[in-house]
Amino acid sequence: MRSALVDIVQTRGVRGLYAGLTPTLVEIIPYAGLQFGSYDTFKRSMMVTKLNSQFYMYPPMIWRGSI
Repeated sequence: MRSALVDIVQTRGVRGLYAGLTPTLVEIIPYAGLQFGSYDTFKRSMMVTKLNSQFYMYPPMIWRGSI
């Protein structure tokens, strides 16, 4: 790992350490927004379900543990 770091700094300079940062941010920002929005929507729907029915009898209960 150290040798890769040294090699990048020697060949491309310190700016080489940030190569690929822009495409990564362009990819992750919409993903994070969608994940947050989906989580919030799902959480609200589960809270409504909990208030309107017996929570422990709801089939997607298994899925909640994995989210």
